[in-house]
Amino acid sequence: MSLLKYWPIADEVDRCIKPEAESAHESVLLAVHQPSPLSYRLLPNGGTVQTTEEELFDYLVNTDAPTGAHVVPITGASGVGKSHLVRIVAARLSSPGSTDRYVVIRIPKSASLREVVQLILKPLPDGPYASVKADFKKALSEVNLDTAVINFQAHLEIALADLSTHLQGQLQDNPQSQTVKEQLAHARLLPKFLMDAAVVDHMRTMVFRKIVQRAMAGNEIGTADGRTDVRTDDFTAEDFILPDSIDLERASVAAKQYYRFQLLTRDRHGMKVAASVLNGRVVDQAIRELFQLHEAIGGMTLQDVILEIRRLLLAENRELIILVEDFKALTGIQETLLNVLIQEGVRDGVRQLATMRSVIAVTEGYLAGKDTIATRAKREWIVESHLSSPDEVIWRSKQLVAAYLNAARLGEARLIAEYESRDRDSENKWAWLPIYSDPDDATSDKLAAFGTIRDIPLFPFTEVAIACLSKMAQTQGDSLVFTPRFVIDRILREILLSGRDAFRDKRFPPASIVAPTSTADVAQWLAALSLSFDERGQYERLVNIWGDNPKTRSDIGQIEPIIFDVFGLQAPDVTRTAAPKPIGPTKTVEPKVPAPPSLYVPTPEELRLEQVLENWVQKNERMPQDVAAGIRKHFAKAVNDRIDYVAERCLKILFTEPQVSIPNAQGEGNLASLSVRIANDNSDPDGKLRGELFALLRLYGLNDGRFDYALVDDDLARVGNLVTRLFPQVLTVIRAEISRRIRTSTKSLMTNSRLLGISEKARTASGLPKFLFSKAQLKAKPTENAPLAFKEWRDQQDEALTIRDQLVDLVLANCSCYQGGGKTSLGIDIIRLVEHTAKPDDVAENELIPPDIRTKLSTMTEARLAIRAKRVAEEARRMTTALETELGEDFAKQEISDAMKDLADRMRKIGVWSQDDLGTIAAFNRTCEEFRAAALKEALATLSSTPTDGTQQDAKLINRSAQLDINPIISAQNFVSASRKVLASAKKEAAFLEAQTKGLDSATETSKIAGAFDVLVASIETLESEKGA
Repeated sequence: MSLLKYWPIADEVDRCIKPEAESAHESVLLAVHQPSPLSYRLLPNGGTVQTTEEELFDYLVNTDAPTGAHVVPITGASGVGKSHLVRIVAARLSSPGSTDRYVVIRIPKSASLREVVQLILKPLPDGPYASVKADFKKALSEVNLDTAVINFQAHLEIALADLSTHLQGQLQDNPQSQTVKEQLAHARLLPKFLMDAAVVDHMRTMVFRKIVQRAMAGNEIGTADGRTDVRTDDFTAEDFILPDSIDLERASVAAKQYYRFQLLTRDRHGMKVAASVLNGRVVDQAIRELFQLHEAIGGMTLQDVILEIRRLLLAENRELIILVEDFKALTGIQETLLNVLIQEGVRDGVRQLATMRSVIAVTEGYLAGKDTIATRAKREWIVESHLSSPDEVIWRSKQLVAAYLNAARLGEARLIAEYESRDRDSENKWAWLPIYSDPDDATSDKLAAFGTIRDIPLFPFTEVAIACLSKMAQTQGDSLVFTPRFVIDRILREILLSGRDAFRDKRFPPASIVAPTSTADVAQWLAALSLSFDERGQYERLVNIWGDNPKTRSDIGQIEPIIFDVFGLQAPDVTRTAAPKPIGPTKTVEPKVPAPPSLYVPTPEELRLEQVLENWVQKNERMPQDVAAGIRKHFAKAVNDRIDYVAERCLKILFTEPQVSIPNAQGEGNLASLSVRIANDNSDPDGKLRGELFALLRLYGLNDGRFDYALVDDDLARVGNLVTRLFPQVLTVIRAEISRRIRTSTKSLMTNSRLLGISEKARTASGLPKFLFSKAQLKAKPTENAPLAFKEWRDQQDEALTIRDQLVDLVLANCSCYQGGGKTSLGIDIIRLVEHTAKPDDVAENELIPPDIRTKLSTMTEARLAIRAKRVAEEARRMTTALETELGEDFAKQEISDAMKDLADRMRKIGVWSQDDLGTIAAFNRTCEEFRAAALKEALATLSSTPTDGTQQDAKLINRSAQLDINPIISAQNFVSASRKVLASAKKEAAFLEAQTKGLDSATETSKIAGAFDVLVASIETLESEKGA
């Protein structure tokens, strides 16, 4: 036989495997039906009781309804099969042998308002009620869509105002309710936003229009792949996302603020709240008002129509049953229908209306806010999705897959024929349903390899494949949630529709089928296969789905080799092992080879770490902090043992944990600015990364780096591969760190060199080292009488000198050659130094400076030094200006010095030198000699080249101020000060002498003095001659 015959064609898949129950033919519905996991809860606050569909049906039709109204609500999560169950009830009510006691109105979830009204009107006889039917039909037909959209918006605004009033009342009863406060805020602000001139056209065209259309035409939407999708939410959060074409600046302030601060905030949480506020009573009221369904049409309201039907049935001793497949989908008539369902038929003990029984499928949690239904329903019937165990979810999923496979193989036409020709008196209600088989049984062993459930071949699935796909399709958070719609959509339809042609062409499983991510070991096994890219993809999808995501390559041996052959692939060369026992009674193929004994038993912690890494890749779970921190720590250790710092021409720089980045892991917020990414993402397609990370954790984390455990050789090889692969990134990080350190240390050292007066050269291979590493030669200390600015400047220089050697070592530590563990620089990498020396606008990263010198450097920043240097330059200029005032601009230092010394000597000779006022003559002469010998012109030249202001000139200002020898200027100032006193004294004596000789004839007085001298001379000569005789 050809197994392709067991693969349903696309048309039959679309006819028989429908996501929505109401669109399937009754025969198909019954052919695929599997008992729902049911329970009921006693309302309002009773416990939950496990039950069956049979008990549900019995409760619907046989329970006495003394009030004339019997409501049976069916709840459950979306996609769990509520509508399907309602249709099963409908099928039971219409089956042969069922009584004519009931008139059944079934309202499909995709029905439009017009269809709903027509279904409700149908039991009325045409004669007396023909005009009523015609008027309702006319009211729902003569609707202009454009006008309806505008009117809908107006009714929406009124409904929101009514909701605001209702919520305000709730808030008064419960002032602390944040939920009610949030809903009230949206109810009040939504009308202004929806009707704002900037957004109203968009809302009418893109949002309101489709809601009105859905009410008129129904909820059923055809998709591109032929599926039927039923949307029950009128507004969605996405409806509030405004396109770029809308200029929000044109909107009112209120609309802009509502959009930006209410709708967009908290990851668009406000949009979800706004949609929930509108959906339900607001939209229902707006649609009801739009179509005036609460008003009399043809003399009767819709509620009157149903009451009239009940009156007519009472006369016939019959009952009315209304089946609602999705109450939430009946926008516009929810309130009307709700009032009808609870309308009692007995008044004052007299039955006035026929009993009405109703089954309504409602969304989980709907009854919480509907006390009227809860009170009358007494029981809430629940289609369970959270079952007793994951095994039960998988078992039920397998039953569904088998049933749908069989139905699609038989095809809709044959199912209808078999159903209509069935033995209606048979006690076995499923006797009519055959199991598909192909008369050609030549290769039945291939079909058998896939297994069966209830004798239905599972090809192209297996029980293991269904289990794997079920976990992928039905996992919500950490739980496996039974969702038949997902089984239909994501398992059956996805595999069958996309896979048939691929199977025929030997390309199955095709790339369109999503498989679990391979575990590390399996990914490495796949990577080692000599296959093309497409073939490796086929193997990966087959192994991971039909092997239920095997953890190791040995687990691949659990897949029957014949399955590979059927799918056009060569069976892998792995040892066959025993497959796990399937859940439930099934037919399986016995394994041929027993599982080999395990040689290594992982510890619980090893198993935990493996699972964490698998979840990180396969489930995209964020890596927990403890594992991520361990990887960072151990990788840093492995790398630090590998770095050759001699080759890097620097002292040891530790690679640290914050420099390791792990995608989708905790702890990423504290990374260094430059880090090593162990991978671009956490996909790990070949499994190498998981193997390497696990080896790293086991080697360093679980075994402390010891080499005495069983799998150490494998771990060393994997860790070596990891380090080797990432080592270029590590070197990039280390070299970037070296560059940072050079920039910071050279910036501090350059400032130090400027402060110590070392001439700044060009940043060349010859000039830069001289500027950075030359020995400082400070000028002589300022004299005791020097201004304070000069003394403080010199103190700063002395402080800088104490840390210069340490700064030099900091620079050399990152651009020098060292031997072994030594710290003596044997040579400088000049090229690196020139390349990475700090630029003028670079900012020093002080955390890289050792704490013992960081404090000293804090007082030696360029900005602070520039302020002090400016004071020095200003004081020196003040002194120079004073000198020029006293001596003139072009004074002859030697002549002035000699003249002052000569004046002092004359004063001494005539006895007018006052030692008390002028000091000793020797001290004055030394002052004159110091002035004469001082390098004053050089000092003045340095001062003239010192910039005066501007932050761009700070470095030059510091360096020139440091090079300025202030002592010649101080010597000159001392000379001028001493000379000023001498000159003042000389002028004083001259004035005194002038006062004494005032009024005398100088010639007469001179002649008298000369005569006196002559007499004195003659007397001396006489005495000398007498002595000789």
